[in-house]
Amino acid sequence: MNPIDPRRGVVLDVRGLRKRFTLHLRDSRVLNVLDDFSMRVDPGQCVALTGASGRGKSTVLRCLSGNYRIDEGQVLLEQPGGARIDLAGADDQTLLRLRRSVISTVSQFLRVVPRVPALDVVAERCLEGLPPMPDEDYEHLRAEARERAAALLERLRIPGSLWALPPATFSGGEQQRV
Repeated sequence: MNPIDPRRGVVLDVRGLRKRFTLHLRDSRVLNVLDDFSMRVDPGQCVALTGASGRGKSTVLRCLSGNYRIDEGQVLLEQPGGARIDLAGADDQTLLRLRRSVISTVSQFLRVVPRVPALDVVAERCLEGLPPMPDEDYEHLRAEARERAAALLERLRIPGSLWALPPATFSGGEQQRV
Protein backbone atom coordinates (compact mmCIF):
# COMPACT_ATOMS: atom_id res chain seq x y z
CA MET A 1 0.00 0.00 0.00
CA ASN A 2 1.26 3.47 -0.83
CA PRO A 3 1.72 5.86 2.09
CA ILE A 4 -0.55 8.91 2.09
CA ASP A 5 1.20 12.07 0.97
CA PRO A 6 0.49 14.74 3.65
CA ARG A 7 0.63 17.48 1.00
CA ARG A 8 -2.50 16.17 -0.66
CA GLY A 9 -6.04 17.12 0.28
CA VAL A 10 -8.75 15.28 2.15
CA VAL A 11 -8.36 11.49 2.38
CA LEU A 12 -11.95 10.81 3.50
CA ASP A 13 -14.88 13.18 3.10
CA VAL A 14 -18.26 12.07 4.47
CA ARG A 15 -21.17 14.33 3.54
CA GLY A 16 -24.78 14.12 4.71
CA LEU A 17 -24.67 10.43 5.62
CA ARG A 18 -28.06 8.93 6.43
CA LYS A 19 -28.73 5.37 7.53
CA ARG A 20 -32.08 3.94 8.55
CA PHE A 21 -33.02 0.48 9.74
CA THR A 22 -36.47 -1.05 9.44
CA LEU A 23 -37.47 -3.31 12.31
CA HIS A 24 -39.64 -5.80 10.47
CA LEU A 25 -40.44 -7.72 13.65
CA ARG A 26 -41.61 -4.50 15.34
CA ASP A 27 -44.40 -3.37 13.02
CA SER A 28 -41.83 -2.15 10.47
CA ARG A 29 -40.76 0.66 12.75
CA VAL A 30 -38.00 2.76 11.15
CA LEU A 31 -34.94 3.81 13.16
CA ASN A 32 -33.02 6.81 11.87
CA VAL A 33 -29.58 5.87 13.19
CA LEU A 34 -27.54 8.42 11.22
CA ASP A 35 -29.11 11.68 10.10
CA ASP A 36 -26.91 14.10 8.16
CA PHE A 37 -23.60 12.82 9.58
CA SER A 38 -20.55 14.54 8.09
CA MET A 39 -16.83 14.41 8.78
CA ARG A 40 -13.53 14.71 6.98
CA VAL A 41 -10.13 13.18 7.53
CA ASP A 42 -7.03 14.95 6.30
CA PRO A 43 -3.73 13.19 5.53
CA GLY A 44 -1.92 12.12 8.69
CA GLN A 45 -4.91 12.91 10.89
CA CYS A 46 -6.11 10.46 13.54
CA VAL A 47 -9.86 10.63 14.18
CA ALA A 48 -11.83 9.07 17.03
CA LEU A 49 -15.58 8.52 17.01
CA THR A 50 -16.72 8.90 20.59
CA GLY A 51 -20.04 8.98 22.36
CA ALA A 52 -22.56 6.99 24.31
CA SER A 53 -23.59 3.48 23.31
CA GLY A 54 -26.25 3.29 20.63
CA ARG A 55 -25.39 6.63 19.01
CA GLY A 56 -24.23 5.20 15.65
CA LYS A 57 -20.44 4.93 15.91
CA SER A 58 -20.34 1.32 14.72
CA THR A 59 -22.92 2.10 12.05
CA VAL A 60 -20.68 4.87 10.69
CA LEU A 61 -17.75 2.45 10.49
CA ARG A 62 -19.88 -0.21 8.81
CA CYS A 63 -21.06 2.34 6.25
CA LEU A 64 -17.48 3.48 5.60
CA SER A 65 -16.29 -0.10 5.08
CA GLY A 66 -19.20 -0.98 2.81
CA ASN A 67 -20.74 -3.50 5.21
CA TYR A 68 -23.92 -1.37 5.33
CA ARG A 69 -25.41 0.28 2.28
CA ILE A 70 -25.80 4.03 2.67
CA ASP A 71 -29.31 5.45 2.32
CA GLU A 72 -28.22 8.99 1.46
CA GLY A 73 -25.05 11.04 1.30
CA GLN A 74 -21.55 10.68 -0.04
CA VAL A 75 -18.47 8.93 1.27
CA LEU A 76 -15.58 10.15 -0.85
CA LEU A 77 -12.40 8.13 -0.38
CA GLU A 78 -9.06 9.03 -1.91
CA GLN A 79 -7.34 5.91 -3.17
CA PRO A 80 -3.61 5.36 -3.65
CA GLY A 81 -2.71 7.27 -6.79
CA GLY A 82 -5.10 10.11 -5.99
CA ALA A 83 -8.35 8.87 -7.58
CA ARG A 84 -11.49 9.50 -5.53
CA ILE A 85 -14.41 7.13 -5.29
CA ASP A 86 -17.84 7.53 -3.71
CA LEU A 87 -18.33 4.46 -1.52
CA ALA A 88 -22.06 5.19 -1.32
CA GLY A 89 -22.45 4.12 -4.94
CA ALA A 90 -19.61 1.62 -5.24
CA ASP A 91 -20.44 -1.87 -6.50
CA ASP A 92 -19.63 -4.99 -4.49
CA GLN A 93 -16.49 -5.83 -6.48
CA THR A 94 -15.06 -2.35 -5.95
CA LEU A 95 -15.76 -2.57 -2.21
CA LEU A 96 -14.04 -5.96 -2.02
CA ARG A 97 -11.00 -4.60 -3.86
CA LEU A 98 -10.82 -1.59 -1.53
CA ARG A 99 -11.10 -3.82 1.55
CA ARG A 100 -8.09 -5.78 0.33
CA SER A 101 -5.91 -2.73 -0.17
CA VAL A 102 -7.25 0.50 1.33
CA ILE A 103 -10.09 0.09 3.86
CA SER A 104 -9.67 -1.72 7.13
CA THR A 105 -11.57 -1.74 10.39
CA VAL A 106 -10.84 -3.15 13.81
CA SER A 107 -13.87 -4.78 15.36
CA GLN A 108 -14.57 -4.36 19.04
CA PHE A 109 -14.97 -8.15 19.10
CA LEU A 110 -12.13 -10.57 18.40
CA ARG A 111 -13.21 -13.02 15.72
CA VAL A 112 -10.38 -15.38 14.93
CA VAL A 113 -10.05 -19.11 14.60
CA PRO A 114 -9.15 -20.59 18.00
CA ARG A 115 -5.66 -22.05 18.33
CA VAL A 116 -4.23 -20.04 15.38
CA PRO A 117 -1.08 -18.14 16.41
CA ALA A 118 -1.26 -14.34 16.40
CA LEU A 119 1.52 -14.16 13.80
CA ASP A 120 -0.59 -16.23 11.38
CA VAL A 121 -3.74 -14.20 12.08
CA VAL A 122 -1.93 -11.01 11.03
CA ALA A 123 -0.07 -12.64 8.13
CA GLU A 124 -3.30 -14.03 6.67
CA ARG A 125 -4.53 -10.49 5.99
CA CYS A 126 -1.54 -10.00 3.67
CA LEU A 127 -2.56 -13.04 1.63
CA GLU A 128 -6.24 -12.24 1.04
CA GLY A 129 -7.38 -12.07 -2.55
CA LEU A 130 -4.43 -13.86 -4.15
CA PRO A 131 -5.17 -15.72 -7.39
CA PRO A 132 -4.62 -19.50 -7.58
CA MET A 133 -0.92 -20.37 -7.89
CA PRO A 134 1.51 -23.26 -7.43
CA ASP A 135 2.19 -24.24 -3.81
CA GLU A 136 5.87 -23.23 -4.02
CA ASP A 137 4.90 -19.65 -5.01
CA TYR A 138 2.31 -19.52 -2.26
CA GLU A 139 4.82 -20.68 0.37
CA HIS A 140 7.24 -17.92 -0.66
CA LEU A 141 4.45 -15.32 -0.31
CA ARG A 142 3.40 -16.83 3.02
CA ALA A 143 6.96 -16.43 4.35
CA GLU A 144 6.98 -12.79 3.22
CA ALA A 145 3.59 -12.23 4.84
CA ARG A 146 4.87 -13.65 8.13
CA GLU A 147 7.87 -11.28 7.99
CA ARG A 148 5.52 -8.32 7.44
CA ALA A 149 3.27 -9.57 10.25
CA ALA A 150 6.24 -9.81 12.63
CA ALA A 151 7.21 -6.22 11.82
CA LEU A 152 3.64 -5.05 12.45
CA LEU A 153 3.32 -6.94 15.73
CA GLU A 154 6.62 -5.47 16.88
CA ARG A 155 5.46 -1.98 15.91
CA LEU A 156 2.25 -2.54 17.88
CA ARG A 157 4.28 -3.60 20.92
CA ILE A 158 2.97 -7.16 21.03
CA PRO A 159 5.75 -9.09 22.81
CA GLY A 160 7.47 -11.67 20.62
CA SER A 161 6.77 -14.28 23.27
CA LEU A 162 3.05 -13.99 22.39
CA TRP A 163 3.30 -14.33 18.60
CA ALA A 164 3.01 -18.13 18.65
CA LEU A 165 -0.04 -18.03 20.96
CA PRO A 166 -3.68 -17.61 19.93
CA PRO A 167 -4.91 -14.02 20.42
CA ALA A 168 -7.87 -15.25 22.50
CA THR A 169 -5.34 -15.70 25.33
CA PHE A 170 -4.23 -12.04 25.16
CA SER A 171 -5.42 -9.05 27.14
CA GLY A 172 -8.23 -7.00 25.61
CA GLY A 173 -5.83 -4.30 24.43
CA GLU A 174 -3.47 -6.82 22.86
CA GLN A 175 -6.42 -8.47 21.09
CA GLN A 176 -7.50 -5.10 19.68
CA ARG A 177 -4.01 -4.43 18.33
CA VAL A 178 -3.86 -7.85 16.66
